[in-house]
Amino acid sequence: MIGKIICNIAISIDGYIADDHDGYDWIEGHHDTSLDTHHPYSFESFLENIDVVIMGRRCYELNMHEQFKDKQVLIFTSQEKNNDNHVTFVSHHHEETLKELKAKGHHLYIFGGGVLISNLLHLELVDELILGIIPKLLGSGIPLFHKGYPKQSFKLVGSKIEDGIVILMYERV
Repeated sequence: MIGKIICNIAISIDGYIADDHDGYDWIEGHHDTSLDTHHPYSFESFLENIDVVIMGRRCYELNMHEQFKDKQVLIFTSQEKNNDNHVTFVSHHHEETLKELKAKGHHLYIFGGGVLISNLLHLELVDELILGIIPKLLGSGIPLFHKGYPKQSFKLVGSKIEDGIVILMYERV
């Protein structure tokens, strides 16, 4: 069985994944459950099916890898660094590394950031997009999508609403 590369990320209505100060404190619903779908989205269930977490250097420097101690974590960076416990630094051959892991049946979670996600979209390696649209406009910050990737098609395979957050699940066509 071939693995998948999945981007599961919160995004503001205007397309940002972090504010101007790399902040995420804006990621919350509006505390109204009247529109919630019957079965809520479970991030914990999503993580149970993930073998490897991928993130960029900035996420690593913000210690975001610490929440994934039970997973293999790959840090994609242009800088050479020594591996540490469950963290492996990948400074080159990113595409080959990901294709090998997928071929072994591993499911990979792209944690962030926006540049890494756009690079993987450029290589057409993202198999699924799960976007949690937060009911906020940031006006500026770190965008999810950077320019330069080819046109690609995804099919909506599911949706949930929880606390005003719309979660859209897409698979590559």
